[in-house]
Amino acid sequence: MKNKFYTIGGTVITKEVEDMVRLCMKHLSKKEYELRINKNSIQYALDVLKVCHAKANGATHGGRNSIKINLAYWQFKKGIQTFVEYKAFNKDKHIGEIQTYNYHQSLLLVVAHEVAHHVQEKQGSLIPRYRNTYQKAHGLCFQDIYRTLRKDLVNPMCTVDGFYSDVNVPQEQEPVKKKRTSPKQRLISLCDEYEWLEYEDDGWGFFRVEVWDNRAEDDSAFDQMLDHSDSWKDAESYALQLIKEAEVA
Repeated sequence: MKNKFYTIGGTVITKEVEDMVRLCMKHLSKKEYELRINKNSIQYALDVLKVCHAKANGATHGGRNSIKINLAYWQFKKGIQTFVEYKAFNKDKHIGEIQTYNYHQSLLLVVAHEVAHHVQEKQGSLIPRYRNTYQKAHGLCFQDIYRTLRKDLVNPMCTVDGFYSDVNVPQEQEPVKKKRTSPKQRLISLCDEYEWLEYEDDGWGFFRVEVWDNRAEDDSAFDQMLDHSDSWKDAESYALQLIKEAEVA
């Protein structure tokens, strides 16, 4: 297995992922959780672990005989982000979406998710309370195991000063992508905002969009309007000119 990967969140070594798997398995091995996990179970999880960085055909996965962690997973981002879970339980206060503050916290969440699947499929049939639910991918068995990891172990580590808080500092919120609007959309918005501003783009056998001030008592600006009627961009520009003139007057 490759030992070092260069990811969007920085360099990640295989041992880091192994430590995360070991951490999750040791937590689940506590007697109070009654999951029948012992040292051999923990070692087996490490033995079947595969770490990769594949942009194609590389989904993360947790099964009876496998745990695959793909470091190119779409939710791995640098800095602060909202880590999203499956729709069925995304709003759950313990196992749903959560804010993370660096790549490594997001990675820990994915490892916990896949470890929960591994334990679900390997141990579920052995535990009476799960025998009727362990076969459903994200059913009650999985959610119960995942909740044990998230609530008591992982969530407390996903804080601004928590797990790997010394990386990616200063940490910046992901920029909000601005929604693009066309000149036509902007012109229509201007006409909605200013009652005296009107436009017309229909009624001719060719493209033309006219913009005018409906308060005008003469056609003195008609020629200037036509000079700006060949495109939505020109019409928007003329509308902004009329607004500016109105504000100065």
